[in-house]
Amino acid sequence: MKKFTSLLAVLVLLVATQVKAQVASITDLFGDYKFTATVEYTAEGEAYKEQLPQECDAKICEDAIYGGKIIGFAGSQKQQNINDISTTKEMIKITNPNNPQLWDNLYLANEKGDNPYGVYDNTLNEWAVESYGPLYYTYNPETKEISIPDFTVITLANNNDLKGTIIAKYTNVKMTLVSAAVIEVADLEGDWNFKAGEGTYDTKAGSEIPTEFAVNLAKTGDDNRNYNATIAIEGYDALVLPATFDGKMLNIAYDNTYLDEAAGIRVAPMYGSETKGLIEFKTGSTDDVLTLYSGFSFASDVMGKASDEITDSLYVNNEYHQWYTAGSMRRPSQGAEFSWDGTYSLTGEFEDAAENTLQCSNNFEMVVEYNEGYAMYLVTSFMGYDLVNLNSGGLVFTPAEDGKSATIKLQGYYPALLKSNGDGTYLQLADENAQAGSITLTLNEDGTFEVGSFFLSNYDFSTSSSEALVVYTDVVAEKKVEEVAPAFEIAGDYVLTASTDVYYQGDDVAFPAEFNVTIQYFDLSAYGMDSYYGVTKFMGKDLSYSPIKINVVEAGKEYELQAGVLCGAIVAGEKYYKLYDMNATTSSIKVTVNEDGTLTVANFYIKVLDYNTNEEAAGTMYKNVLLTSAATGIEDVTVENAVIEGIFDMQGRRIDEISAPGLYIINGKKTLVK
Repeated sequence: MKKFTSLLAVLVLLVATQVKAQVASITDLFGDYKFTATVEYTAEGEAYKEQLPQECDAKICEDAIYGGKIIGFAGSQKQQNINDISTTKEMIKITNPNNPQLWDNLYLANEKGDNPYGVYDNTLNEWAVESYGPLYYTYNPETKEISIPDFTVITLANNNDLKGTIIAKYTNVKMTLVSAAVIEVADLEGDWNFKAGEGTYDTKAGSEIPTEFAVNLAKTGDDNRNYNATIAIEGYDALVLPATFDGKMLNIAYDNTYLDEAAGIRVAPMYGSETKGLIEFKTGSTDDVLTLYSGFSFASDVMGKASDEITDSLYVNNEYHQWYTAGSMRRPSQGAEFSWDGTYSLTGEFEDAAENTLQCSNNFEMVVEYNEGYAMYLVTSFMGYDLVNLNSGGLVFTPAEDGKSATIKLQGYYPALLKSNGDGTYLQLADENAQAGSITLTLNEDGTFEVGSFFLSNYDFSTSSSEALVVYTDVVAEKKVEEVAPAFEIAGDYVLTASTDVYYQGDDVAFPAEFNVTIQYFDLSAYGMDSYYGVTKFMGKDLSYSPIKINVVEAGKEYELQAGVLCGAIVAGEKYYKLYDMNATTSSIKVTVNEDGTLTVANFYIKVLDYNTNEEAAGTMYKNVLLTSAATGIEDVTVENAVIEGIFDMQGRRIDEISAPGLYIINGKKTLVK
C-alpha cells in the first residue's frame, strides 16, 4: 500500500513550534537592531574608540549566498554571515572566515585573543575545536534579543598570525531588535513542475522513479507562508506534505513518509538514513523558479539498520532507489527568462601577453545552454574546449533583467579552466584585468554583442598563481540562428465582419461592424528573445508600435488573442478603445483557423477608456466574428446566426430606416442597398 504517514504528527509539531514563538526561519530575524556591549579598551586600543563604539546601530538582512548577514556588528560595515539557525535551541550559527575583520586592520578574536574567532561550544557538541569553527549566538524569541559570546578585537602583524595585540575586550554583548523588517512573501499557490538536473550524478541512472514530476502548492492559511505540497509521481500515490515559505526558502517536511510502503521506498535526505527532514527550495531573481537547495532521495526502508534487525532476505545495504542532487521547480507557464541558449560565433583581435606557443584564432565559438536542474544558463563550451567537467557543469551565464546584457562568471570553486596541460597547470579564462572576475556581453543595435576584453592565462594549481598569455580585445559575438522556418499560417491582411450589440454610442465614438485587420509575425530569435504574432491594424487604427499579442495554442489550428489591452486611439491622449473577452474580463480570446482559411474569433467586448480619469464606459459586444483574407474580398459576406435584429450602418449604429444607398447590416446580414 502506498501512503503518507505521520502527517498529523508533523502538523502538531509545527503548531507547537509556533506556540513557543521560536524562530521559524532566518527571515524572522531580519530587521534593525541596537548593538550594545561593555567594552574595556587596552592602552593600545584608546586610539580606536571611535571605530569600536559600545553602542551602535546594526542590521540583519538577506544575503545573496548565505541565509542572512549582520551589518554594523560592533560598528563595522563588514558583514557576518548567518549560515543556519536551530528552531529547537534558539541558536544562530555564524559562518566564520579564517580572519574575520571588523575594519581593515582590526580582527575579531575569542575572549583570550586567539584568532580565528569561533569555536564549537561544548554545550552543543561532544567535542570542541580550538579554531576554524563556527560561532553560535543565542536568540530569545520573547525579548527579541541576541546574546553574543565574549570576544576581543586584535591587531595582527600579518594575516597568518594566530595571536595578536588585544585592542578591546567585549563582554555583555547583545543585539536588541528595534524594528522588524517587513518581509514580502510571494504567493506560491498553484501547479509547479519539478525537473532534476541533467548532470552525470544529479540522479540515479536507470531508476524507475522519474526525474520529473508535478507539484501542487495549496495554501492552508490566510497568508502566503503555509501550504500543503502535493507531489504527484507517475506510478505512485500522491504525497501530501506540509510546507512553509518564508519569502526565500520553501521547506517541504517529511516524517516517515513512504512513496511505496509495500516496496519499502521512503523519502530520505541526500546522504544518510534519517526518516525525518526537509526538502528545501530557494528562490532566485524571480518567484516563478525555485531551485533545489538541499538534495533528497527515495531510499530503502531498511537503510541505516543493522543486518541483525532485518529479516528481509532481499535487503541491500544503503540502497537508493532515486536521488536528486540538483533540480528546480517552475510554474508550467514559465520558461527561461530569455532565450540566450545557443551557439555564438565570436571574432576579435588578440596579441601575446608573453612569449608562448599557444595557438590562437580570431574566430571561435561559444555554446550557452540552459540547465533546468540548476535553473540557470551555463557556458558549456568556449573556443572548442569542453567546460563541463572542469567547471562543475560550466561557467555561470547570467542575463540582466532587461535582456540587453549578460555576464560570464569566471570565479567558483576553481577559476575558469579551459583545459589541463598535464603538468599541474591549466589553460585559464580570465577577465580584462587577468583576474577571475567576469566577462560582460552587451547587445548592440544590430543584434550582435560587444564582448568585454579577456585573457587566456596559465594557471598553476599548486601555487594558485596565473601567468597571462594572450589578451583578446574588440570581440564581437553573434548568435547563430537555426534555420527553422516560422509558421506563418495566420499572418496576413484580413477583413473582420461581425454583428455588434451597441451599449454605448458617443458622438465621437464609432463601433464598425467591419474593418481591416493585419496580423504580423515578429521574428526576434536573432536577438535572443521570443518571437510572436501580433495584430498591427485593428478598429481602423495602426497598432504597429503596440501590437496586440497572439499566443500559439496549436500552430495552424488554434490561437489566443490577448485581452485587457488598448486597441486604438479615438482621441489621442484622451479616449481609447480597449479590448476585453466576452465577459468583459482580461481572459484571452480564442481564435480558430477554419478549413476554408477564414478565422473564427470568439465574442469580445470593445469598451471606451477615458485616459485622464481611467474610467471605462460600456461599449459594444462583437459577436459571430469572422476574419476573411483581404485578398479574397468580402462581397456579399453573410454573418450567420445573428442574434441582433434591426438595421445597423457600417459604424455599428442602429438606425430606424434606410435613407441613402450603401452597405448595411439588416437582421445580421450584410446587404447592399442601391
